Amino acid sequence: MNNETNTGWLRKSWISPLLTGCFVATAGTGVVMLFHVGELMPLVKPVHEVISILFLVAGLLHVLVNWRLLLRYFQERREAWVALGITCVLAAALAALGALHGGHGPH
Repeated sequence: MNNETNTGWLRKSWISPLLTGCFVATAGTGVVMLFHVGELMPLVKPVHEVISILFLVAGLLHVLVNWRLLLRYFQERREAWVALGITCVLAAALAALGALHGGHGPH
């Protein structure tokens, strides 16, 4: 028997690989989009968008499955709050810049 907590259908054994796969796919398609690889763009952009939604869902499931561990981690480590705060501030700033820019890129 493994050490995995019985959480019904929510199991680390499939959520963690799903999250990892989504990260790799999103990062790969994001790099292709960043460098504007022209012949791949018509395929890559919709794949990137769909995989990103799956990445978000997998991330939320990962947090749900690891909730107790995450709470303990944040209770024991002040630097985790600093890192989370910096990430949230940067995300909000980038979202605000995108909103001010009208959501339109240079294309």
